[in-house]
Amino acid sequence: MNFNQEKKQAYPCILCGQNDFTHIIDWIDRHRQPVSLSVCQTCGLRQLNPRMNDAGLEKFYASNYYKFYSMDKRSENSKWVKRKRGIAEGILNAVENHRQLKGFRLLDVGCGHGFLLTEARARGAYVSGVEPSVKHAERLHDKGFDVHAGTLEQFAAGHSGQYDIVVCSHVLEHSGNPQEFLKCASSLLAPNGFLCAEVPNAQWQTVYGRHPVSIHIAHLCYHTERSLRALFETSGLNVLSTSYGLYGGSIRAIGVPGLPRNLKEMDLDDPDEIRRETLIAFNRHTAPWPFKQFWYALRMVRKAIVKLRFKQTPKSRIP
Repeated sequence: MNFNQEKKQAYPCILCGQNDFTHIIDWIDRHRQPVSLSVCQTCGLRQLNPRMNDAGLEKFYASNYYKFYSMDKRSENSKWVKRKRGIAEGILNAVENHRQLKGFRLLDVGCGHGFLLTEARARGAYVSGVEPSVKHAERLHDKGFDVHAGTLEQFAAGHSGQYDIVVCSHVLEHSGNPQEFLKCASSLLAPNGFLCAEVPNAQWQTVYGRHPVSIHIAHLCYHTERSLRALFETSGLNVLSTSYGLYGGSIRAIGVPGLPRNLKEMDLDDPDEIRRETLIAFNRHTAPWPFKQFWYALRMVRKAIVKLRFKQTPKSRIP
């Protein structure tokens, strides 16, 4: 089924709200859906434009998305499970650079299969979750987790100011209005609480990853460290730290509630450079077979070097 059919709509930029876009590429994604990638000329954020409207997205998440990412299919893939556990451990390690989890109340927004909830509970946190998939929420509830099946907005209506730590792992890239999402998530924080969000690192994907294979209909935008920091600051979250996960494949930020900053005051990505890097990666991927194999081998060597550097980098820890 083509979820884009008669559901495409042009939206303002997800980060800055402007309408000045430059088209980069068109692509058929992993779900066999046509997508169009553009870059905002004001803030440099890569994003799908046009993209599915809200009704189309809701239908996609209610049906095919969770069919593609069902635990039944993925749980048998040890590499995938290891990756998901690694994401959870990396996020919680970053959180514990600021505060030990033991005894604190943690909320995982978009908790999915529960890897982060499991790890956080093992470290002594009191954990809860929010998950839009009823099927996933019921599975976690059967495992003894307190998980609300529904949207963040529905949950926030009755739980404001209750959590010491709110985590959004690989969630923001799915939101068409991430500022409002972060403001809603921030309302759940208790005094002195903080929020941690992790998203795929688009810059890493263009250099070492599988771009444009990584582009797909459910990811509405593609962040760098600069754009994620800008998203936090414009949403009223003062950034305490940023760090990388998955050997650079993802970027995370930790912030505390404060006053929103003006985007014009921030260091943003250069849209022309973003477009150039994206097209280079696209041309590598679509090159004729012998050249494509050469670029693939070179990318794998560079990726291995990056992984080695990450392993050798000592982890900083704040007492």
